[in-house]
Amino acid sequence: MKYFEGVDKMMHVTDGDKEICLCHYPIADWYKGRHGSWHIYGHIHNDVTEICEFMHTRHNSLNAAASINNYTPSTFNELVRNNEYFWQKYAHKTELLALAEKIARVAHEKQVDKAGVPYINHPMTVSSFCKTIDAKIVGWLHDVVEDTPYTKEELARDFGSEVCLLVDGVTKLGSLKAESKEAKQ
Repeated sequence: MKYFEGVDKMMHVTDGDKEICLCHYPIADWYKGRHGSWHIYGHIHNDVTEICEFMHTRHNSLNAAASINNYTPSTFNELVRNNEYFWQKYAHKTELLALAEKIARVAHEKQVDKAGVPYINHPMTVSSFCKTIDAKIVGWLHDVVEDTPYTKEELARDFGSEVCLLVDGVTKLGSLKAESKEAKQ
């Protein structure tokens, strides 16, 4: 049998005293799942989605995605450690996302667009279209440095150099569009 050809193919194995259900896809309930067996799955990769968050609530389930495990084979104990680290990192990023939203809301508090609509609707909409937490953070912050007293230095201090670089890049993209519109006229 080839492993993980589809959701209908799963394997039950033991590792010492541990019973483990292996399946490429995450499943909500697995054989002996309520009696201490483990579920090791892949497919979710490094993206935190509703499915990923749901699986995090499932006791004894481990994401074996290559990106979470540094693209190397992992022992059971390494899978446990790597999943714990992933969720700690995720918790920190969700705190940064909340901070980004707060900073954007305060920074754009009294601004309105040309139609008189509160300007905060723009970064809120941009962020809502983004898939990853890092992209959502950039979505919230992409106009803060350009349009408010909040500085690049504060951005780098609060969110790190990578987010600062991404925000700066998105801001420059916006100015390129404006320049090309002016050139066409």
